[in-house]
Amino acid sequence: QRARVNQARYKMRQNLRATKLATSTQQLHKEIAELRMHRHIVTSMIPATNTIWSIAVEYLRLFRFGVQAPDGPGSPNTAAGALRVHDARVQQSFLNATTTPDLTDGTFYGIEAFMQSWMQMSVCIPNLDIQLVQLENGPRGSLIATVEQNVTVTRDMLYFAFPNLFADQGFHLPSKLVGQQFVLRALVVFDWDDASNRVCGIQFKTDLLTPMLRILGSLEDVSKMFENTRLTPECGLSMD
Repeated sequence: QRARVNQARYKMRQNLRATKLATSTQQLHKEIAELRMHRHIVTSMIPATNTIWSIAVEYLRLFRFGVQAPDGPGSPNTAAGALRVHDARVQQSFLNATTTPDLTDGTFYGIEAFMQSWMQMSVCIPNLDIQLVQLENGPRGSLIATVEQNVTVTRDMLYFAFPNLFADQGFHLPSKLVGQQFVLRALVVFDWDDASNRVCGIQFKTDLLTPMLRILGSLEDVSKMFENTRLTPECGLSMD
């Protein structure tokens, strides 16, 4: 009797493993299909003769999931996710090869400072997954990418980006914000330097005020939220 029970349990465990494997395989195939479709859509946008377009698309691919600090967490657990987080050295090598030494994001200058800014931004907005929506020519030889990011507000995000919210124990804005979700649409503007044939500026432009006002419902609360913070209303890093 005991042998039959053990055999039945063993068979059940095997069936569970097979089911989990089948589910994981289906999910992997789905993620691969999505990545292939994204690559096809992006590739179809790129004119073959315009270098700034190819640089912009590769930049958005490499920085899609932000920049991991050298001692940061490892890659995501999913099979496709393992390809998400690119080594910061690869990202910096790409910038060295395609941008000017004084590359700016509108606030900081130089490739090292640009990478540091990205690392800080990746902590301010965790779980980055920037989706390219549109690419179009801008003024004076620039290129404008429209991107989207799904944002879920976490306590860690608030603690790092808006530490002032925790300075006053009677200030209860974090409880209103944690768990809220919104879609952040932004423009990434690539500026071109004809003399060097390289990108000289990559600026991220968005509006954090509108979704925060929608969540908090008060201009006064939004104003307090952005007092002495690391993240500006335009989603840039404060220089203070």
